[in-house]
Parts: sequence; C-alpha cells; structure tokens
Amino acid sequence: MSNSHNEKMFYTVEDVQRILDISKNRAYELVRNAYEAQSPFPVLKIGTIYRIPKEKFMCYARGDSGAD
Repeated sequence: MSNSHNEKMFYTVEDVQRILDISKNRAYELVRNAYEAQSPFPVLKIGTIYRIPKEKFMCYARGDSGAD
C-alpha cells in the first residue's frame, strides 16, 4: 500500500494550532475568519467541524502566493 493513502489531505484546527505554534483561541479565530472570507486559504465547514485543505494551508504557512 502506498504511503499517499495514509497522508492527510485536510488539517484540523488543532493541526493549524500546532503548525503555527499559536493558542487554540487564535487558531479558531484564524480558521473562522478564513472560512468567512475563503482567504487567505480555503476552509470547509461540515456541521461544526472545520477542515483545512493541507496543500493550500501549507502555501499560506510558507508565505507562498499559491494560497489564493
């Protein structure tokens, strides 16, 4: 089985918190604002759960312009 099947396609808010080394409240604020604007990275909301596409978020985290 290829490793690509085990890799996450989406991050959680907790992943965002860990990657950016920010507080839980700041992570939720960032993700909520991104969800409302769909910028600087897209966010999916399923019920009350947020999911952030990994590739687009990592572009944002690196400062790449590909996050749009």
